[in-house]
Parts: sequence; C-alpha cells; structure tokens
Amino acid sequence: MLRPGNMMEPGTGVHWPMRAAGAIMGTRQALCKRRTDETPKMNVFPLETLDRESSDPANFTGPGSLRRIEGALPADPRVNVYRVHFEARSRTNWHTHSGYQMLLIVEGRCRYQKEGESVGEADAGDVIVIDPGENHWHGAAPGGAMTHIALNVNAVTSWGDPVSEEEYDAG
Repeated sequence: MLRPGNMMEPGTGVHWPMRAAGAIMGTRQALCKRRTDETPKMNVFPLETLDRESSDPANFTGPGSLRRIEGALPADPRVNVYRVHFEARSRTNWHTHSGYQMLLIVEGRCRYQKEGESVGEADAGDVIVIDPGENHWHGAAPGGAMTHIALNVNAVTSWGDPVSEEEYDAG
C-alpha cells in the first residue's frame, strides 16, 4: 500500500507517479494512433463554412435554422451532427428517433418534454440524452433564443404533431 513518504511502487523500485504517467501516455498514444500509417488529422468545421438552412415549418413551430456538420465522424456508428438554432418559443414537433439523440445546449435556455412527463428546462452547458423511441420535443424557452448541437446516433427521426401553445406553456 502506498502511503505518504512511500512513493515507490512495492516490489518494482519505480516511483509510482512516473509509472502512472507512463501508462496514461501510452494509452493516449494508442488511442490517437490510426489503424494505418497515415498521420492523424483533426477536422475543424468553422461555423461560417456550414450552410445555414431554415427550419422546416412542417416539423418546427416558429423561426429557427440548422447547420449540418457532414462527415464529422466515421460511418459506423452513423452519427448525424446538427447545430440547431431556435428563436424564443420556437420548437420542434413531437418526434421520436430510432437511435439515441444527445443535445448539447450551447447558448440560451432549452425547453423540452418527454411524453407523459413535465416540461423541463436546460441551460447552456447542460446535456440531454434521449433514448430510442422516446416521444419528445425541444426548443427555446420563452425568454430568448437557444442553440444546441444534436448528435443522432444510428437514428432516423419520425415526426409527429406540432406542440400546442398549451403543451409548451405547461412548464
């Protein structure tokens, strides 16, 4: 057992913080290596280079926009990445996903609801994870705009009815 003053790993003669650092570095190097001899490349997607689309009024209430971040991740598992902006009170229709969805709130306050549960709100920095098949909606809270990054993992979206003003205001 290591105790203050006993900084050697028993039976090895190795100073334990150095062994731990070496193990961590070795793991990091292994994780960063590609399967081929090619040099790893970091992909950067500057916001101004991403095409901006208006939100589809068939599936959204109120003004909003989205930017598709194509090719951000490998094809397996398939992860679609979107940067979605909602003006105050704008929201999606009720919908489900066949796979997981993760929402990373980057600006503003998000209002959301899972069918059968109370309306909730999440702030910038919060993360919402939606299980496959959960009927839900999400959008901006009444006080201002909201932007989230959506990661849809092996997911196809099935759109439902618009969220009524009464459902939205129930929060």
